[in-house]
Parts: sequence; structure tokens; C-alpha cells
Amino acid sequence: PAERIKAQTEIINEVQATYRRFVRPVEEESHFRTDGDVHNSNLVLVLGQYSTGKTSLIRKLLGGEAYHGARIAPEPTTDGFTAVVGEGGALGRERRCKEGQLGAGHKGCGIDFEGLSQYGERFLSQFQVCFSDHETVRDLVIVDTPGIVPGMQASRA
Repeated sequence: PAERIKAQTEIINEVQATYRRFVRPVEEESHFRTDGDVHNSNLVLVLGQYSTGKTSLIRKLLGGEAYHGARIAPEPTTDGFTAVVGEGGALGRERRCKEGQLGAGHKGCGIDFEGLSQYGERFLSQFQVCFSDHETVRDLVIVDTPGIVPGMQASRA
């Protein structure tokens, strides 16, 4: 295990060095982002059409138990973005969520959502961070999303 951890740490350090050397200068020039994403936990964004089982898939990943506030039904029910996170030492805690700006400001899960504030209150009113004590989200953040309407094409200005 110690050798494996050392090898993983070396790989992470190489990725971060490569990022700082090649990607970060382009981001800074374009005012895109900071290197915070390279240091964060893994994130899985679950996308799909309405009522195709996105929330049900997340429930399955969480051992059959839906995250707090999840609604599963034949009709479209997910109308916002929910980041499902584990919180170190949260085992056995009451399931809960932080909505809007409180969710975006949460720092205990290895992902920094503060950058979402740039999209304004309208977006933040549709965003929440929900906590789970399931082992799946100890090193992973899963984001449930609203369904995509099939057949719609992006308009070009």
C-alpha cells in the first residue's frame, strides 16, 4: 500500500506540474480559471434526457438509498443541479443539503464550488450540495442534473 500511495502521489505531482507549465499560462491569458480544479476530488456529472434514470443511477451508486431531497418518478422531477458529496467523519450524520450560495461556499468535500457564484443568483437558486455517508462519495462528487430536452438544437447568434 505504501508503494502504491507513493506512485499515485508522484503521478498527481506530475499532472499538477504539467498543468502549471502548459495549461495555466493559457488559462491566465484568457482569464479562464485557476489551478484549483487540478487539486480537487474527482467529479462525475450525470447527464441525459428527462426521465432516463439519472437520479436512479445515483441512488444505485449510493447503495440503493437516494440522496436527501432526491425525487424519483416517471415524470421529470429533477429541476436543478445537486452535488452529492461525502463529508469526512460524517458517517451516521443526519442527511442534509446546503442550497444556493451556502452550497457553493461549502469547502469540506474536496471540490470548490465558489466559482459557480459568477453565474448569479438565478443559477444558484437551482444548485445544492447534499451530503451522504456512503463510501462511494468519500473520494468522488456526483452531480445530478436536470434532464435535457431531446431534439432541441442550440441557437446561434
